[in-house]
Amino acid sequence: MSHKEKAPGDCGAEGSQESQDCTANSTQPDADKAFATLRAVAALQGHELRRTDHADGRPVYFIARWGLVRHFGSLAQVRAFVARIGSRS
Repeated sequence: MSHKEKAPGDCGAEGSQESQDCTANSTQPDADKAFATLRAVAALQGHELRRTDHADGRPVYFIARWGLVRHFGSLAQVRAFVARIGSRS
């Protein structure tokens, strides 16, 4: 194997940019699953959850209902809001 080829799961030296990219990629499925779960829970409460990418690469979240839209900068904020709207029922 040449120095450019890597085995699956080999992310390079710890602390390197390559390692950070690999860590980000390995957590992406978890973030996607958390988003999908929150989207389903919000839908059960009558809200629509959407995600878009900000210019700097961070996701931006929006929850809408009855033409009113709320903006959130993190999944943790979305989670707190969804918990709050769930407690109203």
